Amino acid sequence: MSATVFVIRTAIALMAVLSFAVHNWTGFEPLKWLGLIFYLICFAMYARALVMSLTQTKRVTADLLVVTVMVVSFLAGQPLSGALVAWFISMGLAISFSSCRI
Repeated sequence: MSATVFVIRTAIALMAVLSFAVHNWTGFEPLKWLGLIFYLICFAMYARALVMSLTQTKRVTADLLVVTVMVVSFLAGQPLSGALVAWFISMGLAISFSSCRI
């Protein structure tokens, strides 16, 4: 995977985090739905990467952690937590992949 993929994941997860955070702060309901859309997009990106890594390389990656946390936090009614984990891990991976290329 390239650093670009992780930067895209970081941006999508950040949009979910910001939407949920502003919704929690203001109570503006459309931001919750916008956050859920970004959350589902982020989840789909990580789930796809997990399936690809499990089927092609037969190895578990960090995507398993993110997918598990996102599912559990969503079922617990705390999607902001899952979005924060996805954002933080995406940001860390984007930084590490881009620094390896330099």
